[in-house]
Amino acid sequence: MKLARLAVLGAAFVAAGAGPARAGQASLGLRAGSTGLGVELGVSITPIFGVRGGGYFFNYGRTQEESDISYDVDLHLRSFAGFLDLHPLGGSFRLTGGVFYNQNRAEGVGIPTGGTYTINGVAYPSAAVGNLTAEARAERDWAPYLGLGFGTSHGTGRVFFIFDAGVVFQGRPFVVLDATGVLAGFPPFQANLQAEENDVNEDLDDSLYQYYPLVSFGVGFRF
Repeated sequence: MKLARLAVLGAAFVAAGAGPARAGQASLGLRAGSTGLGVELGVSITPIFGVRGGGYFFNYGRTQEESDISYDVDLHLRSFAGFLDLHPLGGSFRLTGGVFYNQNRAEGVGIPTGGTYTINGVAYPSAAVGNLTAEARAERDWAPYLGLGFGTSHGTGRVFFIFDAGVVFQGRPFVVLDATGVLAGFPPFQANLQAEENDVNEDLDDSLYQYYPLVSFGVGFRF
């Protein structure tokens, strides 16, 4: 009985402490997470509904091996999003649905091993291959999102903490390979390059990359 009372009191405290939102109350959020560094603007429409929009950017470089070829990879995170937030308790806790305009890209330049590239099991001189490039992107430019979090224009106080966790349904990622050297117009080379590309994409088909995890933290300001 005591435990039940404590649970009820605790839920009431959370709901009351968060405070109702005023219609038209706005917020500015700064965040960092798996989508990059972002800026968001939010507005409370009713005590339980709000809307947000934001942009997210980041660049990151690394070396990665795919199908026996090493690449210098530059990851470019570029996305914009719109969200509809449901606040079931009238406070800052929310359930979120939305859509991302997903322009994330990974661009790689091949690193030859011993002056050669091994493409589909065949060794080619790197000078004849030229620049071997790979571009990876997701299937969907417009990707739906579902998640939950804390911290928007809903609530009381000028400064608030932001947390989000969810999934962007970006679709199957795929890779496009290209070469610039004299072999680029040679049909047997193109056939091997296509087979190499198919091999990489088959690996991606079996992965969970089509579900992009979103986790982010930040700070916001109500006004």
